[in-house]
Amino acid sequence: MRRPCAQVYKKEWAELKHSKKILVYSACAMLLGALLAGAAFLSGACIDGVTFGKDGAQIIDKQKYSSSDDNLTEFSSVKLNIDKADVEFIPSDHYGIQFVHYGKNDTFDYKVENGTLKAVTADNYSHSFVSFDFGNTSRGNTLSIYYPKNTELKNVEVTDNSGSLEVSGLKASKVRACLQYGRFYLDGSECGDIGIDIKNGGCVLKNVKSGTLDYNNDYGKGTFEDINVTGTQDVKMLSKNGSLTVKNFKCAGIEADSSYGSMELDGLSASSLKSMLKNGNLSVKNSTLKNIVAENTYGKVNITGVKSGGANVKCKNGEINVDGELAGTTQVSSDYGKVHVSTSLPKEKYSYILVTKYGNVAVDGKTYDMNVASTGKAENSLHAESSNGDVEVFFGR
Repeated sequence: MRRPCAQVYKKEWAELKHSKKILVYSACAMLLGALLAGAAFLSGACIDGVTFGKDGAQIIDKQKYSSSDDNLTEFSSVKLNIDKADVEFIPSDHYGIQFVHYGKNDTFDYKVENGTLKAVTADNYSHSFVSFDFGNTSRGNTLSIYYPKNTELKNVEVTDNSGSLEVSGLKASKVRACLQYGRFYLDGSECGDIGIDIKNGGCVLKNVKSGTLDYNNDYGKGTFEDINVTGTQDVKMLSKNGSLTVKNFKCAGIEADSSYGSMELDGLSASSLKSMLKNGNLSVKNSTLKNIVAENTYGKVNITGVKSGGANVKCKNGEINVDGELAGTTQVSSDYGKVHVSTSLPKEKYSYILVTKYGNVAVDGKTYDMNVASTGKAENSLHAESSNGDVEVFFGR
């Protein structure tokens, strides 16, 4: 009755011995390949390294290769699906494309179809189990798109798994950039709609005019300078992990959120600002805003030199400083931290309530050991409160 089980055990034992033999032979082959490659390298051969994968031992190829076409059919849109290559758009006097890569296994396919330039690159190296690199540095692949200067394109769509995208002097109806790992740079351009989605990499926009703008970055710094968004939709900026810097920015409204990282907004002109931070400092200065809504979970809030028609600023753990021409209804509150408010408008133009649970209240330099309120009719209102911290308010300065 036990013979079938014994036969099964014998079969399993034979398979195990066979697997061990394969592993031993594979290890010996890998060692032999490494020794031969190392000997060739030491004897003067130009070898960058060797990899061992499912295709066996292969010498790492870092030689420069180039493919180009300077006589492309005219195109009005571009759609790129790129793997491990930087992409650049170059205004010139012709329609063309060039792919410079380091490694013969990289592939490059392109065509112009119905007015759209479509290009695909791929890294066809098999994944390595073991890799020996002999120290030579491999430069990145580059895909260059050439088009006549001042040509207005319709749609520009770039998806890049690992590489940066650099564009200057572009005119396009729509731009979509989706980068898994790489930096996006856009300068001196005029676009209808701009959508940016980055998983890991920085983003820089300078001297750009657009109809709409959406920005989403999981990990990386964002910089936006001299931007004019003319559409009626709010600009949306989401930075999950990384700082956000905005300077000289015009738009209808802006929603800027950050999970982890500081945010600095300078020279902002908009109908509304909605900002939410979880961990980082918020700085808004030299800006004109009809309405401000700002919340910070952990970090300071510093709003200076602003002209606002109303503000609601909250902070759970951090100091708040609000300074400027504060019209309308201004509400400032911190659960834990000092609150400072300074308005250029005189005191008689406000009704105000100033409250603290643990701390002092000061008005125009005079300190009170109680809450202070003036509830008469006035053009504007101010409510400043701290659960644990001082409240300090200055009028007419």
